[in-house]
Amino acid sequence: MVIQQLLNISLFLLLFFKGIVILFNPHHFNLLFANGQLAQIIVGSILILSSLIPLIPRKLSIKLKLHFIYVLSFLALFIHTLTTFIDAKYVPEQFIEHALQLFLPIIALSFLLSRRQNLSNYTIPMKMLVALTFIGHGIYALGVHYVPDNFISMSGNILEINQRQSIAFLFTVGLLDLLFSITMFIKPLEKISLYYMFIWGALTSVARLWYGFDTHATFTEIIVNYLPNTLYRAPHAIIPLILLIQFHNKQHKSSVKLIEQT
Repeated sequence: MVIQQLLNISLFLLLFFKGIVILFNPHHFNLLFANGQLAQIIVGSILILSSLIPLIPRKLSIKLKLHFIYVLSFLALFIHTLTTFIDAKYVPEQFIEHALQLFLPIIALSFLLSRRQNLSNYTIPMKMLVALTFIGHGIYALGVHYVPDNFISMSGNILEINQRQSIAFLFTVGLLDLLFSITMFIKPLEKISLYYMFIWGALTSVARLWYGFDTHATFTEIIVNYLPNTLYRAPHAIIPLILLIQFHNKQHKSSVKLIEQT
């Protein structure tokens, strides 16, 4: 039950607040559509509408076929991701880092339609999506193509370090992101990898809001930009938390089974 609630919370935060960010901040939908402003309104509205689905009881959602709105949310997220990918000069890490956000509605749809309401069946897909997201972040932080200016400015302002130190810090973090994305699939290192992803996913999300306060943003900027940018990234921490709970539940069951056998 707790795991299902965490999944629903992740979906609501992702869809609602990403919709807010898209609606109220500049985006480059004109790279794909003749009327970029209209596309922006449609994409943002679809995401906000989709965010209501996790709040509706499963039986009612299935009866009214409301859960298929997740397909629309996936398409809306794909359009947004494709736009940012083009705007980022087609660097693959831009697409890779959106893996978790992009496919979370599909995980939710599949889960709702499954007869056995067991999120353990989705452990591997969720691990893969988390790993891809951290790999994308890691490649950016390493500066394989370039290090995003906001990465440098955020780490520099929050940690109060200069640009050179910020780039060095990000390079180290990038190595850790890639390392733990691999070790998450190695049983003896799975636990520590998930703890890293949970903690770092939470910190990088909160950094958006922290950075907003550090740069003396206006109240409006915080409400429509920095706060939503923090909250829609919450799944970067919540999904690793779900995987951690599953890991500990599995360990507990193994321990109980071992005790019963002795």
